[in-house]
Amino acid sequence: MNKSGKIVLVTLAVSSALALAYAQVGGRNLLPLNAGSLGNSPEAQSLVQVYQAIKERYIKQVDDETLLRGAVNGMLASLDDKFTGYSTPEENKAGQEQLSGQFFGIGALLETVNADGTGTRIGQVYKNQPAARGGLQVGDVFTKIDGVDVSKLTLSKTRAKIVGKKDTQVKLEMLRGQTTFNFTLTRAEIKSFAVESSLLPNNVGYLAVNTFYNEKIFEQIDAGLAKLKAAGVKKLVLDLRDNGGG
Repeated sequence: MNKSGKIVLVTLAVSSALALAYAQVGGRNLLPLNAGSLGNSPEAQSLVQVYQAIKERYIKQVDDETLLRGAVNGMLASLDDKFTGYSTPEENKAGQEQLSGQFFGIGALLETVNADGTGTRIGQVYKNQPAARGGLQVGDVFTKIDGVDVSKLTLSKTRAKIVGKKDTQVKLEMLRGQTTFNFTLTRAEIKSFAVESSLLPNNVGYLAVNTFYNEKIFEQIDAGLAKLKAAGVKKLVLDLRDNGGG
């Protein structure tokens, strides 16, 4: 082990391309790399050497999962495309729960704070849900969840830490203006309503679609339209503002 903590490495886009070592490291065969492909290129072989150097000579022990996930994130970051990313199994599970429109959480709409995709704040607090009962407010910024700093995490990673099993507690440190507040909330079943409907003056119906990221979206639209039709609406306002679903 190099006690200085330094390793002389070939100058390459290590974090971006190290993922190619998936096919050759630790007996894994995670990428279908055939003869003549990148897997047999000098660059890919150099990346395997980088991996081996880290494992054998780096001052600290680093597990394979950390290295390979870092490689994937680096490779995707090189695309400079905020709409392309990698989700861990935990994050993917949380995303599927959100898509289903039913999960266990605190009952709040989350928003990204920073232009680089990091930081998360409260965009909306749902009535009669843990967040509302606990005193969270629109604009509150998440700084820590269960003692872990989340100020530099993406929204999806922050959300993955908020949701969990029913009736379990989650401790939140929130920044409101310049003041820090601490909350302990109990997760509850959250039914995500993507559609809101109401009756406006002069028999005008109002239907707001907040997101398309909900498997129950069409069911909720049909229910909203049926409700407005039964109320005798003559005109309809369809509100798609702030809907990032395309």
